[in-house]
Amino acid sequence: MDIPSGKSLRKKLGELLVEAGIVKPEQMPKGLEFAQKVTDADIIAVRDAKQLIADKGLDVSTAIKAISLSKQKHSTVDQSLQELGWAPKASGGPEHVAASASAAVAARSQFDRSQLDAIGRKSTGEVAGLTARFGQPVTSISTSETAKPNFDARELDAIKPEEDLSRKSLTGLKAIAAAQTARVNPIAALGSTQPVSAAAPAGKRDHTELLSEADHAFSKHNYELAESLYEQALNALECKPDSTLTEVSEVLFKTGKACVQIREFGRAEQYFSRALKIRELHCGPSPAVAECMDQMAEMYELQNHLEQAEQYYFSALTVKERVLAGGSPEVAVALKKLVAVIKRKGLHPEEKLSGELFTESGMANSAKLSEGLSFAQKNGMPIGRALIALNCIDEADLETVLQAQLLLRQGLVPTFMVIRALRTCHQSKTSLTEALTQLGLNPAEILTPEIEQLQAALHQLIAGEKEHGTDSPHAASLCLRLGDLYIETSQHKNAESLYLRAARILERNAAANRGDVVSALTKLGRLHYNMRQFAEADAILTRLIQLFKQPEDRNDMSYATAAESLGAVKYIMGNYDQSATLYQSAIECKEQSRGAQYAGLIPTLQGRANCHFAQGEFAQAERLYRRAVEIVETTYGPQSEYTAGLTSALGDVLLAQNQFAQAQSEYMHCLDAIGNAEEPDLEMFCTTLQKMAHCCAQQNDLQRADAYYRHFFKTRQTMGTERHSDLVEALERHAAVLEQLGQRDEASLARQRAQTAKQRA
Repeated sequence: MDIPSGKSLRKKLGELLVEAGIVKPEQMPKGLEFAQKVTDADIIAVRDAKQLIADKGLDVSTAIKAISLSKQKHSTVDQSLQELGWAPKASGGPEHVAASASAAVAARSQFDRSQLDAIGRKSTGEVAGLTARFGQPVTSISTSETAKPNFDARELDAIKPEEDLSRKSLTGLKAIAAAQTARVNPIAALGSTQPVSAAAPAGKRDHTELLSEADHAFSKHNYELAESLYEQALNALECKPDSTLTEVSEVLFKTGKACVQIREFGRAEQYFSRALKIRELHCGPSPAVAECMDQMAEMYELQNHLEQAEQYYFSALTVKERVLAGGSPEVAVALKKLVAVIKRKGLHPEEKLSGELFTESGMANSAKLSEGLSFAQKNGMPIGRALIALNCIDEADLETVLQAQLLLRQGLVPTFMVIRALRTCHQSKTSLTEALTQLGLNPAEILTPEIEQLQAALHQLIAGEKEHGTDSPHAASLCLRLGDLYIETSQHKNAESLYLRAARILERNAAANRGDVVSALTKLGRLHYNMRQFAEADAILTRLIQLFKQPEDRNDMSYATAAESLGAVKYIMGNYDQSATLYQSAIECKEQSRGAQYAGLIPTLQGRANCHFAQGEFAQAERLYRRAVEIVETTYGPQSEYTAGLTSALGDVLLAQNQFAQAQSEYMHCLDAIGNAEEPDLEMFCTTLQKMAHCCAQQNDLQRADAYYRHFFKTRQTMGTERHSDLVEALERHAAVLEQLGQRDEASLARQRAQTAKQRA
């Protein structure tokens, strides 16, 4: 039996192997795994079945059954067909079948196994080179177009397609590459094992004719026909003895484009990957390589795989910037594509040290940066000012870098674009806005009102440092102002560094006003508290309290604020005695300065009451809570939302003393206050419902307790917080109420839910 050769056989061979169940579809792309799964007998069985399909009218479904049966029983296809009861349509009887089998055995004895090399080879994996090093300089590829003598044909292992049987053997392609390297005839390099000759096989169409038809079909938007013709052209080209890798890569590239148009992205990726690998190895960084990367990026973008699209757009941009002239329209287009996909993907805030921006943009080298850091530490100044003092950068460079930091922290511009813009600013002495505009960004989308405010404050700080010095009280006040703006935009870490700098400047400066020092330390202490850095807050606020040394200083409202802030920190840290003392000092100061009904006393009274409550001093806590409630009701009205937290705390004090009716009354006031709030505190609402239910149950008001518990569970479910820590306790207490109401089945269900909630907690 003759053994057909060429692409069509191999492709259908793979399909039959999968359909027959010999290998799984996901195993087909794996050359080594495929070789391990497929035996010589499997290949012979499939080829025999194909011959019978072509010559004797065997239907495909019967052929697949026969192949599967032969696999199971280790028999021939002919034996399996006889078992299935199939007989050939053509005349000749069993003798003809036997003769056909004998011919097949004779033909197989002459078949050279080297043609199956591609089955046993394993791909070297991902495309290497430019595509595997996103964001890194292209250094491993020769930039010389004439560097062919250094080309190693062994590197073409990675060019092998994912479907190993869909192309001519890799041995043939490597032979062509070796022949081009040695400048000899590729046919001679292929040797006698390859089924190709110097002349095109009979009946084969010339690849140029097929390409022309394929291009015409593509131009007429008949992409399926175009793909088929491109594949035929590729098959013809691969069998052509004098074909070049450049020609092969071009046809692969066009076939990939046709696959994209018909949404066959998996096949398109294979074609583009092969074309890209050939171009990277054969041409080095070149427009052809960038073109292939662009197509892969667009393909990924169509599938919404934005991470991969970004990587390939970036790689294409890197190549274009390297090989094309500065200011090339193609570079600008590549940059716009990259920016567009980054916007779609979304940016995250980035923190980049100014020193890194100085070096990466080329404003200062690493040696100068090290010198600047030493100078800055020695003289107690920012790194930017140190570099200016060392004549490494100028004022414009410093302001530009600090503005760039703002954009990175806000997540408005990616790092690579910031670096490019900074280079432009440094070299051309343009503004950052102008540089970003040149890179294709719209300033209106970047410069939000918050950013403009921050930039204006930053400009004032730089100007103030230049005019008054980096250690001047004026510079400190500008640091505080910029820090306040950072707080408004929730950039606490940036605010912290500015507050720290301001505090250090003011504490070292004997001429500084005490009010400014107090302001700086107060802001810094509160910031540490809000960032839950309680040890740092304790240290800062303790330094602040020590500024009020004289007794008369304790009548200053600044002291009351400082004492109250430190009292809150001490309470969090569990130092209730110290906290109570500080709160009491703040209360006395406020009463002395503003009177007993001063609204600012409310949080201070509550803080002092919390200390008593934590220490079990319920009577003192109740007295202070009631006084705070009285001031709130006098100032804001009896139904004010401000009473919610206080009446809830007062109810807790009463509940702790088993005064259930009084506690229930306060909890009801709390629910009314929450209902009057513009933005109700739903968490407090839920916990108060549970407390109300418990108070009712303790007073044997079971029906009302049941209603409050049900309201609590429904609200928790609506909020999506059913696994909250208070759920288990509420379920267990509700089960007890249901038992007393005689609803035993529902009580059992509540206990089961409580057990489940315990396991989830």
